[in-house]
Amino acid sequence: MRKNTKFDTVLRAGVSALFLVTAAAWTSSSHSLAAYADTLTADQVSAIQSLVQTALANVDPSLTGTARQQAIASALAQAMSSAIQTYGSSAIATVTGAAVSAGIPVAQVVAAVLPAASAAAGVSTAVADVTLGATAAGASPTQTADAVIAVGTQSQYAAAHVG
Repeated sequence: MRKNTKFDTVLRAGVSALFLVTAAAWTSSSHSLAAYADTLTADQVSAIQSLVQTALANVDPSLTGTARQQAIASALAQAMSSAIQTYGSSAIATVTGAAVSAGIPVAQVVAAVLPAASAAAGVSTAVADVTLGATAAGASPTQTADAVIAVGTQSQYAAAHVG
């Protein structure tokens, strides 16, 4: 286990602050992910959810362990990239939420989708939307923040991008 660094502490504080602001805005508005993605129509949200479901269904069911995790990560990253190309950054929260709703552990979802979302929409937007999508789908806010911090640390995102 690696030592907790000052960067990790700053990153954790930034993500926690971002989550609190996002949660406050979320609870003061509608509680549905479709309402958050107000630039997407109901048909577009449905299409994005189907895209994620299809990507996950296409993962070889005979795979196990690390091979299965890698296949799921690849499928989610491709689904994220495809959804962003088609619908723009408004698709980030919907893709993330659909993956969590499909039963994929939040840490695995974040590790797969955050880098793809960050490359397309920028780190700050990706962190906010991935966090929102995961928690709106029922993921633990603490586990979501921990996953974002872990991916941020591995990807060497600047602490300023998550706070």
